[in-house]
This record gives sequence, structure tokens and C-alpha cells, in this order.
Amino acid sequence: MQRARCNAASDAFADVRREAIIALAHLRRRETLPVLRQSLNDPDPEVRKIAVGAVSFFQETTTNPDLLRALLDEDWQVRRESAIALGRFPSPSTVAGLNGALNDTHWQVAKEALAGLGKLRAGRGLPHSFPLA
Repeated sequence: MQRARCNAASDAFADVRREAIIALAHLRRRETLPVLRQSLNDPDPEVRKIAVGAVSFFQETTTNPDLLRALLDEDWQVRRESAIALGRFPSPSTVAGLNGALNDTHWQVAKEALAGLGKLRAGRGLPHSFPLA
């Protein structure tokens, strides 16, 4: 069953790929992570957006580079989802990426980047003196 979901993640039809990524995300099994990470490069922006959320479910710092790349995606909804996800990962590279997203051309991306920076500062992940700029 899981193999079928992984195969569906590379189906020719974007609708099938989207549903496969959603199903894999709900499994929350480590062995699905490579397929989910690969889906971050899907040609369909909706698949990429869903993949960002799915990858962030794992809350692993090893996925930070993937999420930071997604913050530069051509589609604003992918960038917005990435900013939301990165707000849960305290690290200097995350803060730098979210700082850059404050100047995004789409206001919702900038808003989520600011919210993410606020969460990181308010949480235990960053000291209050952590530089934001």
C-alpha cells in the first residue's frame, strides 16, 4: 500500500501526486521523507506547497535546507507555507531566511515570515538578544 502511494507521488497527473503527498504526510513515517522531499521540486506549485507542509511535519533540522529553498520558490503560496514551517525551527539559517522573506513581493509571505520570527524569538529556541537583522 505504501509503495503504491510512493509511486503515485510521481504520477503523470498533478491531482494524483497531490493526493499521494497528503496520504504520505498523514503516515508520518520516516521512510516517506525522501519522496516528500523530492516532491518539493514538483512542476505543480500546489504539489510543492503540500510537500512543504508534509516535510515540516517531521520537524527535523535536516529538512531546513529544503524549506529554505522553498522560501525562494516562484509561487508565493509555496513561499508562504515555507515561512510558516520555518517559524517552528530555531536556527541561525532559519532566522536569516525569514529575515530575507520580510522583503518578499507578496504581503502574505512577508507576514508569515514576521510571525515566524516572532515565534522563534518568543520560544525557547532563541535568546532575546538573538540578532534579527
